[in-house]
Amino acid sequence: MLRDARDSLTEAEQLRIDAVLTGAEGTDERIIGVYGQGSRFTDLSVGAYLDLVLVWDAALPTEPLLTDATRHVVDPEHHLEVRRDAPDDIDIDLVHTTLGRLERTVARVESGAGWNASEWPDPLYTVAGLAQSTLLHDPSGTVADLRRRVRVPTVTFRSAVDTTFRSAAPAFLAELENADRNGHHWLSHKLQTDLMRLAYIQIFARSGHYAPFPKHLPAWFRRLEIDREVRDAERAVWESGERLTAMTRLVELLSAP
Repeated sequence: MLRDARDSLTEAEQLRIDAVLTGAEGTDERIIGVYGQGSRFTDLSVGAYLDLVLVWDAALPTEPLLTDATRHVVDPEHHLEVRRDAPDDIDIDLVHTTLGRLERTVARVESGAGWNASEWPDPLYTVAGLAQSTLLHDPSGTVADLRRRVRVPTVTFRSAVDTTFRSAAPAFLAELENADRNGHHWLSHKLQTDLMRLAYIQIFARSGHYAPFPKHLPAWFRRLEIDREVRDAERAVWESGERLTAMTRLVELLSAP
């Protein structure tokens, strides 16, 4: 494991990660790199599970690395191993992907595509996770190069998000007002969810970041120094009791030049 990645981890977590790396290096496939992402590696939550991404050269291992995995999901270029409720109290997610797939995902999001899609794994969260990741194993520097590449969103990505937001947000607000007026509560909930997802992506894009997985947002706002007025407007959506008014204000702020 890279030395600077160990500092915030417990000894038990370090040993568990070392065991994963040893297992990966013992397979017939070639491991390119490993990085940690999510709450535990960004110090946003103590006691969160270990979310590890293993990047393979061309082929994924045919057998799980975790002998005690409680769940194993497989597709041709993406495997997921989940370990929960283990005796050592260390929960783990292992995401296996190929370098080619990761590079294609990065290129897709950079080009302004994929970020508004509904698919697993989510391309936007994949890129955001890499951008804020902790490198654990990267002998060739390949993963580090990719991480540097996605530290700041491309102009094309930011333009695509901004154009979509400015076009779609007013229509969402109008439909939301109509749904509320007519008592269409399920539709109202869906419209709010869709609009706020778009708003959050716009918030981070305007601030020079890819939107992270939607947890610990107040902490992300502070860490990434999101504009105070925008933060207050976002909080008002959930706390003011005047949801539509607050959402309208947030849309106005995020549509300003």
